[in-house]
Amino acid sequence: MEKVWVIEDPDEKPRTRKTRDQGPPPDEKSPAAAYSLSLLLWGAGQFHADRIIKGLVFFFLMLLSAAGVVIAVLQREQLLPLLRSIGIARSDAFLLGEFLLLAVLVFWAYNAADAYHLAAGERSRPFTGVKNRVFPVLCSLLFPGWGQYLNGQPVKGGIYASLSVIGLFAVLSAALTLAAWPFLEQSGGRDIIEEVLAADVFVALPVPFVWLFGCYDALKVSMDDYLKEPLLERMKAMNNRRRTQGWVRGVFPRIGNIFALSLVLVVFVAAAYRAFPEGYYLSLLDHASQALQHRGMTILPEIIRTVLSRIPQS
Repeated sequence: MEKVWVIEDPDEKPRTRKTRDQGPPPDEKSPAAAYSLSLLLWGAGQFHADRIIKGLVFFFLMLLSAAGVVIAVLQREQLLPLLRSIGIARSDAFLLGEFLLLAVLVFWAYNAADAYHLAAGERSRPFTGVKNRVFPVLCSLLFPGWGQYLNGQPVKGGIYASLSVIGLFAVLSAALTLAAWPFLEQSGGRDIIEEVLAADVFVALPVPFVWLFGCYDALKVSMDDYLKEPLLERMKAMNNRRRTQGWVRGVFPRIGNIFALSLVLVVFVAAAYRAFPEGYYLSLLDHASQALQHRGMTILPEIIRTVLSRIPQS
């Protein structure tokens, strides 16, 4: 079989390969903006990350939750007889409300974290935090964990946000329980509510310290870009410094600020304790126990009396 040679005409205009116009590089979604938007409005961060359907679902859930609260408050006079007619006691209804409150707070935090990870997953480069040094601290004042997400630390932000949700629920649950207690009839649900109240009191005690440490951590990290590196990488670097420089020079200077803050807190608590006459707090606890017992509670007053009995009296 003979070969056929094709000789191109030199006068023919050379053909150029048509390439698809790639256009400008895609915009890098900001995980910090997505988290902030969803924290303020459910689903807004999902819209920012181009997850329209999920954003609509989350936004609808927020509208549904808000409508349920408004209807329950405005129609409470008609709602309580309706619940009683179908055999639901007010204590059981209040207990259900506490469960729904916890579910809303948990979903609120999840919705914001989901928006962050959706936006981060669309990026071609890792997110290293916002450039502003002030926003992380201000946002942590409102909600611990928010500043950590702005600094590009989702793991640490998730931990602080989880603690914040638990603390917020404890404070809100305790306040609502004390306000609604006179209207709750005696039932098994009422006993559970009192147990939840006792747990709320102990959980709410460290809430101010969580807020303070969250703000301090957000400020410290926003001022030092090295601290924005992933936690695992920083632990590896710390271990290398320990091996090459020792504990004193390689590790302690990095965590000295945390010890300094802890020392300041200890001094503050000690000064507050010494500022009041001896026995002031014990008397305050005793009055609180009597007031709660007068309202018909048994569990929390008993816990307070037990604590007082184990404290040596001078």
